[in-house]
Amino acid sequence: MGINMANHGGTIYFLEQFDAGDWLALVQTFKIVQSVITPSNLVLFKDPRVKQFDLSSLKIMSSGAAPLSAATQKRAIEILNGSFARMATVVGLDPETHKPLEVNTMGSAGPGELAVRIPSVYSEQTGYYNRPVESKAAFITIGCKSWFRTGDLLRLDADGCLTVVDWCKEILRVNGNQLSEILMIHDILDVAIVPVPVFDE
Repeated sequence: MGINMANHGGTIYFLEQFDAGDWLALVQTFKIVQSVITPSNLVLFKDPRVKQFDLSSLKIMSSGAAPLSAATQKRAIEILNGSFARMATVVGLDPETHKPLEVNTMGSAGPGELAVRIPSVYSEQTGYYNRPVESKAAFITIGCKSWFRTGDLLRLDADGCLTVVDWCKEILRVNGNQLSEILMIHDILDVAIVPVPVFDE
């Protein structure tokens, strides 16, 4: 998406690290028209500062890296008063438009994390900028080669097609249930999840 924007003469702004206040200020100051953001960062719409900023320039919001819950989308639409044209999640790629790649699994029948090996991303040295701990954790060695762990959870079907089902880097689970989608379905200011040990288990 960034390359497309640059090709059309647009200006691209990046945040080194996501902060709700910084994002809100960027949209207001530079009259941002389009934004790409992860569902986990869309919690910014619960930030009390959001009403202090003019977000009327924002026309397109794209969300990726994980499914976008209906509750999160509804909250964003309410805050922005429908001032943008669309809010969408990238849902798929046309299997006829790319060169087939060999896909191997590690033996699990269920969803698994996607690990890739490409020339531009092949070791901890080319990982996350100024984040050595995260860079080290993002790579796994398989068959004496370094593979990048994308954090994307995919399911491989019988036809060899991959479907993104979630993002495993920010998943909160209790008794096998994912909690991230219910974090924004209430009307209170904010919510937190605190783990409490169960001593008889």
